[in-house]
Amino acid sequence: MQDGPLRGIISGMLIFRAGFTLLGLAMAVRADTVWQQIFNSPLSGNKNYKYSDLDFYLCARAVHNLSGSSVDVFADSEFYRPLGLATTTYIPWKKGLTLHCAPTEEDGYFRHQRLQGYVHDMGAAMLGGVSGHAGLFSNANDLAKIFQMLLNGGTYGWRRYLQSETVHEFTTRYLSSTRRGIGFDMKDGKQTANMSALAGKNTFGHLGFTGICAWADPDKNLIFIFLSNRTYPTMENNKLGNGDFRPRLQSVVYRSLR
Repeated sequence: MQDGPLRGIISGMLIFRAGFTLLGLAMAVRADTVWQQIFNSPLSGNKNYKYSDLDFYLCARAVHNLSGSSVDVFADSEFYRPLGLATTTYIPWKKGLTLHCAPTEEDGYFRHQRLQGYVHDMGAAMLGGVSGHAGLFSNANDLAKIFQMLLNGGTYGWRRYLQSETVHEFTTRYLSSTRRGIGFDMKDGKQTANMSALAGKNTFGHLGFTGICAWADPDKNLIFIFLSNRTYPTMENNKLGNGDFRPRLQSVVYRSLR
């Protein structure tokens, strides 16, 4: 993307400094109601860091407006299929893959059914299961390919998917941020609750609400992926986070390399 106001707006959303004050949305039935909530969302008077799902709702819409394809179709044609990813997809239940997916909750408050092969996030569900902030299903092998492509500077299997300069920009701390690249979480110099204290300072990736994490450490050329369904049978189950199991398991991997 060329320099200019649009670049600044998109970058601001990807580092959660666009000014949104809401974490998520109220429940709705119609997609147009969801979008109206986003458009009517109040903005703060500053650009301080505040995590919000709304940024990535709009990023997915930007992909659609710029490419003419929804984010799932665009990502599949430009990245997932060329990378040879066998399981990475949106709405797997429509493709007969329900039993390949771990259930994420016994939902007794919104959809009133077991959630399996369908996005757990309510906002993405209200948009049909496809959004920029939630809805993607995958397995460890496919995710490792994506992160290896990033560690390779945008190439995988003798094909270039991203320019190396783009990968570097997205996986580097963004200006005054302590733990944010563009779209990626990074190691915080003050506290390391999101990853192992042994991870390199340039490690990038993200946690996931349903109990996952994926981290790539360029300094050690190491990828760590942990997938679970900690929200099953209820998302009130916080044992995974309270016990710091993801960073503790990641530390085991780092210690094994010594």
